[in-house]
Amino acid sequence: ALYHCNNCQKDISNTVRIKCAVCSDFDLCLECFSVGVQIHPHRNDHAYRVVDNLSFPLFHPDWGADEELLILEGVDMFGLGNWAAVAEHVGTKGAADCQQHYTSVYINSPAFPEPTPLASMANVNQLQSPMQHVYRSASQRGRANGPPNEFPLMLFAQVGPNQSELTGYNAKRHEFDPEFDQDAELLIAELEFQEEDSPEERAEKVRLVEVYNARLSGREERRAFIRDRGLLNVKRMQGAERRRTAYEREFHARLRPLARYQPQPDHEVFVEGLLLEARLRARLLELKEMRRAGVRTFTEAEVYEADRKRRALEERGARGDRLHARHPLRSDADDAAILAQLAAWRARRGVALDITALPGLDALSAKERELCASVRMLPGQYLSVKAAMLREAARRDGQHLPRSEARTMFRLEPSRALRVYDLLAAAGWL
Repeated sequence: ALYHCNNCQKDISNTVRIKCAVCSDFDLCLECFSVGVQIHPHRNDHAYRVVDNLSFPLFHPDWGADEELLILEGVDMFGLGNWAAVAEHVGTKGAADCQQHYTSVYINSPAFPEPTPLASMANVNQLQSPMQHVYRSASQRGRANGPPNEFPLMLFAQVGPNQSELTGYNAKRHEFDPEFDQDAELLIAELEFQEEDSPEERAEKVRLVEVYNARLSGREERRAFIRDRGLLNVKRMQGAERRRTAYEREFHARLRPLARYQPQPDHEVFVEGLLLEARLRARLLELKEMRRAGVRTFTEAEVYEADRKRRALEERGARGDRLHARHPLRSDADDAAILAQLAAWRARRGVALDITALPGLDALSAKERELCASVRMLPGQYLSVKAAMLREAARRDGQHLPRSEARTMFRLEPSRALRVYDLLAAAGWL
């Protein structure tokens, strides 16, 4: 056989076959390709080319018989001169290629109106020279005007098996199962244009086709929105959700419908700004309450907050003390000691941390020591956060690490993470 499947050894010379665009001389039948066969060094996520039994040249070495049929259909459907629509119909050639090929083969043919093979076909063996079509996306087809062998391969989205099951997204077809507006095709399922149709009937049928095209456009817009926003990466989204508080998760969910009106970076900045405003408003309300209670300094405010939380704990203990239910062997003295330690720690929150004897101090500069003391962060913890931010910035190959991402990178109070980010940015390390 001229071609055989590298997995099942079936003869595929006269049928559709899949040729790997990465591995040399590697072909698969449709059955083996559909189950994702992998034979070293071939992997099932490699780019590929579809070679069918009509992919042999007729009039030009770079144009297969199937493409000749498609260009004739396109000219008949869209009219001579509408080369952009014809190229979209052909799918593997640009508008300039279609115009040049149709003019040279069909219009300037010596045997017009019959097409004539070009002189370059003299040394081409049609049975031994099947065409290899490179399938491209719509955006690539719009940019392509060169010869077909210059078209880039279409790289499919990297969606793992588990994510594909969760999202229903088929990376090889760039489709969802089920699709948005799944029943859109029912609108024109039995639609037929007939010669005896009156102008009113034809206008109504054309209107149905326009409605169907509008529904397809809506489906494609939603599909592109999901791909462009990275919403197929379920693990990344789940990780971001886990790093948020319950209030932040609810806040993000309420503002999610507005994401369609903004680019993704702008929407993230917008949401973070509103969250910051909400936190500032809540803090202002707390400070006003403390002012009414006679508190005038931040040190007094820390003591007031610690006393208020201690009283809340004591009130819950008086109502049944859930801690005793969970730890029946713990005594009242233990609870009193824990509450005293908690109140003391709360009272010291506004006081700078003494880091003079802590490990890792020698690796810090003067500004870094001052930062660790003011935000009460251990030197070792600061060095870990710093190293993680620098690694993330280096991984981006010179691109700026957004402040909003640094805020949610760690299981750390956001204000502390932002203080570290500002220090590293001011030093020119990010």
